[in-house]
Amino acid sequence: MSKIVCTIKSIKTHHSLNVFTLDFEGFELKMISLEIDEKIKNAKKVIVGVKPFAVGILKDFHGNISFSNRLKGYICDIDNGSLLSSIKIKIGKTELESVMLYQTAEDMKLRIKDEITAVIRASELYIVDVCDV
Repeated sequence: MSKIVCTIKSIKTHHSLNVFTLDFEGFELKMISLEIDEKIKNAKKVIVGVKPFAVGILKDFHGNISFSNRLKGYICDIDNGSLLSSIKIKIGKTELESVMLYQTAEDMKLRIKDEITAVIRASELYIVDVCDV
């Protein structure tokens, strides 16, 4: 799991559905949640988690895509196995992990230092902890 430190910019609620707007190192992230703790409020710092299989990578992509969260970064490490590849992505001071099929990584010709866009659906982010700062 990758962890991202964010600040809550806004929370929109309808019935039990919550849509968060988060600030992450100058990027705006969207997150969907059904339940929220009473400690979760605007301007609070939170640690948001995302699983490696939920982080996609776009390389040389131009056009529209339905993922709410698009983060520009670069590849800082690649660990290829026989079936899967673990790709480490540096975004500002934060490192995210993306796991994909080895053949997909090969087909994309992913290399260390490649500039990429990491994509994450709003439904794949979740709050791990609320910071007391």
